[in-house]
Amino acid sequence: MKSRQKALPVANPFLLWSSLGMKTLEMSTAAAQVIALRTSRMAAHGVNPNAADRREMHRMGAEKVEAFSLAGMALATGAAPLMAGMATQAWRTGFDLLAATTRLAASRAVPQALESQRRLADALVQGATGSHGHATARLAHRALAPVHRTATANAKRLAKKAR
Repeated sequence: MKSRQKALPVANPFLLWSSLGMKTLEMSTAAAQVIALRTSRMAAHGVNPNAADRREMHRMGAEKVEAFSLAGMALATGAAPLMAGMATQAWRTGFDLLAATTRLAASRAVPQALESQRRLADALVQGATGSHGHATARLAHRALAPVHRTATANAKRLAKKAR
């Protein structure tokens, strides 16, 4: 069942982008909770924090470096194939447009010109609607994942301690 749920957003671009928005909202909410819990804890202990508070303060910096490093690696490793695919699509689209334009210019009769215009319009539409929107959304999901995971885990962990 779980693999089917993961396949659904990939099949529907709206679901892919909206699930990214929901994950971003969830991460932002968790981050706000963590900030509030940590700030109140710091304020309660003042200038003389205990060992647990010092560990928590150290953890604040270390976990951000780790989460954003993982997000950066996901972007770096995912962006190169995405850019290569986009470049390949741009070349293919350019050649398709050149061929369609040449056919249109070489048309000798009205029906032939109309067919050539249709082919040119098809080439324009295909070039404008590449599949890279899906790849971009999947890359954004991979980049957000470590930050989301850290923020939501911290919110759960700190909320338990605050009780």
